[in-house]
Amino acid sequence: MKRSKCSNFLGILLFLITVSSIHGQSSAGIRTGIHISRFRFNSEEEDAVKYMSTPYVSMTAEVFLSEYFSLQTELIYLQKAVRLYSQDAIDYSDFRMRKDVLELPILVKKNFTDWSTKLCLFAGPSIVYAMGGKINQDFTEQKVKYSTKERIDFKDMQLKKWDICLHLGGNLGIPAGNGEIILDARYIFGLLDIDGFAEESTKKVHTRGIGLSIGYAFHLSE
Repeated sequence: MKRSKCSNFLGILLFLITVSSIHGQSSAGIRTGIHISRFRFNSEEEDAVKYMSTPYVSMTAEVFLSEYFSLQTELIYLQKAVRLYSQDAIDYSDFRMRKDVLELPILVKKNFTDWSTKLCLFAGPSIVYAMGGKINQDFTEQKVKYSTKERIDFKDMQLKKWDICLHLGGNLGIPAGNGEIILDARYIFGLLDIDGFAEESTKKVHTRGIGLSIGYAFHLSE
C-alpha cells in the first residue's frame, strides 16, 4: 500500500513536469536554508520540548497555469528534529533527535505580479519519508556526566517512516538575470501521528517546522 501511494505521487510529479514543458511557461530552481523544527507531544510538558535548527535543501519545478496561478512541485531534503531538555537541582538530561527526511510537496500558488518584485502565497500537501537519523544525549547522574550517540532504529523506537504534511507560506521573487532570486518562508504542519504505539496508548506525536530559505529559479520558457 505504501509503495502504491508513493508510486501514484511520483506519477503526479512526472505528469506536472511534462505539462510544464507543453504549456510553454515554466521554471526550475534550487533553494537552501534552515528548518526550525520540533515534535508536538500530547504527553510531554511543553516547556521541556525545544526547537532545533537543521539544514534544508530544495529543488523545484513550477508550471504557470495563468498570470496569477501556478503549480509547484519540489524535492526537499531536510532534517526534522526535536530537543527534550530537563533539569533538576542536581542532574540534567539533554536529548536531541534528528531525522533525515525526503519530502515531496505539490503546492498551489497565487502570484501577485503587479510589482517588479513578485509576491507568491502557496499551500499544498506533501508526502514524507524518513531515511534515517541520529540521536545524541548528554545527561548526568549524581553530577557525573555521560554522553551517548546512536542511529535511529525506527522499528525498535516504534517510529513511523511515512508522514503527510501541509505546507503554508509565501515567497518573494526578485528579478535577476534569466530568472529570480527566491526568498521563501513556510510553515510545515505534520498531519499524521508518527508514533507507532498509537493503537496501544493515547500518546500522539506530530511534526512541526518553519522553513526559511533562499535560492534561484531559472525561467525555462516564456
